[in-house]
Amino acid sequence: MHAENHYSLEELYLLVKKSDVSAYNMIYERTWKGLYQNCFSRLNDKLISKEIVQDVFIDLWVKRHEKEIQHVNNYLYSAVRYKIIDQFRKSTKKLESLESIVDYVASMDQADRNFREEELQAHLNYWIDKLPMKRREIFKLKYFEDLNNKEIGEILNVSPKTVQNQLLTASKWLKHQLKEILFLFF
Repeated sequence: MHAENHYSLEELYLLVKKSDVSAYNMIYERTWKGLYQNCFSRLNDKLISKEIVQDVFIDLWVKRHEKEIQHVNNYLYSAVRYKIIDQFRKSTKKLESLESIVDYVASMDQADRNFREEELQAHLNYWIDKLPMKRREIFKLKYFEDLNNKEIGEILNVSPKTVQNQLLTASKWLKHQLKEILFLFF
């Protein structure tokens, strides 16, 4: 065994390219935990997160003669990110709630304007109904009743700052949902 403990990840990878198993193991030992935590924080699934990290390391070894990697840590995190994206694409749980929207967008030119508006409103209502009750109330009062933060706070007996925070959280969540649709569509 070499003195791999003192090598950078890039130096270790040069040894991996020469089929040095101990250098490969050292890269794994130094990076797997961070990669796993990164993956788990996005998927919230231990088994899938472990599989993704394993797949990345298997690929690193199998394609070691083909890949020219300048920054090993960046490469590994990018590889995990792409595997997470693939997982989202495969995930039937995510697709169940979004599949009808993608179909709707794909067939927009066939539907009349009123029907499109009703469908879009139905999906928006679906997402709003998934918000926690207090956040949903605040969101509806702001955007459907056109009340300001102070008025909403008085009605619900909360501070205007709480109203603002809840609106921000709801908006971020809805924006995330829209990004997923656009990502799947394009």
